[in-house]
Amino acid sequence: MTILGVQVSTRAQLVLAAVSMAVIFGWAIYVIAKGGTEGNSGTPFDPGAISFDQLFYGLLYACLIFTGFESAANLAEETDNPRRSIPRAVLWSVLGVGGFYVVVMYALEIAFGLDIAAFLNLENFPPLYSAAANPELGGDTFGEVVQWIVLVDILAVALGASNACARVYFALARDRRLPSRLAAVHPRYGTPWIAAGLLAVATAVVVILTELTDGIVGGADTDPGVWFRFFGATYGALGLVIVYLLIALSGFRGQPGENRLGLAVAAVVGSAATLAAIWGTVNDAPPVYSLDKVWWLTAIWIGIGAIVLLVLHSRGAFERQTVGQARHTDS
Repeated sequence: MTILGVQVSTRAQLVLAAVSMAVIFGWAIYVIAKGGTEGNSGTPFDPGAISFDQLFYGLLYACLIFTGFESAANLAEETDNPRRSIPRAVLWSVLGVGGFYVVVMYALEIAFGLDIAAFLNLENFPPLYSAAANPELGGDTFGEVVQWIVLVDILAVALGASNACARVYFALARDRRLPSRLAAVHPRYGTPWIAAGLLAVATAVVVILTELTDGIVGGADTDPGVWFRFFGATYGALGLVIVYLLIALSGFRGQPGENRLGLAVAAVVGSAATLAAIWGTVNDAPPVYSLDKVWWLTAIWIGIGAIVLLVLHSRGAFERQTVGQARHTDS
């Protein structure tokens, strides 16, 4: 689907995501209307209930759940009137996702009666499945339906990530930041097919290594699963936050045609939030599931990436040009 073009892939992604979000959002409204298991409460909205370090560490997950809103920008070259469509897509994505998560997360908390111990109990993992299967709030059949819906949503997320990453590889290769072969476009579909193919192979390798090595870094026997340590609460989240920090810092340099004051404000807010998340991860990550090892393992991973880039640069991998590096437009 990534190779066939953004019209095919994004429409499929939107259909999958819309179905899953509609069902989960409807269930959350039902739970709130019913008052959960112990009634509604304003406690989940009280930031004073936790310490600053815990709040900072929580920002890591806040950044993670919003991940993807910026991926619309990667499709600018395959979009009609991108200067109008892309900013609107990014803004509405942030607002939509923000509203969705506030409602669903609150519904989950009151579904467990605001009992954080029960919420985090691995016997209730994942919490959404357990809450949906609660006879008072859904039942076993609905719990099974929710599991299938989440699987559908995972497919939508994977498709969106594939689209975004393939286009990032293409753009970096075209700017000579990655080997130029990755900037080649498909002769029929006009899409970065070599970049998409590399992404598919690399993803398969990571999945296999994660499974064979028990999540790269082994955790407790009660760990939810190898995927949890590798991405859901660890390397993927911290890596994304570091990328967001770099993007926020770039706002201080300004961009042609953009409001410099607005960019500076965005840079300050973005930098503060991401630095707080990184600080919380380094200083307050708990030892459970080896989460306290995340920051230094991520540092090693970044170091490996820097070495690979230096080696490629020394071999002139960024200087060679290939046919098909022109702007790809399959919009």
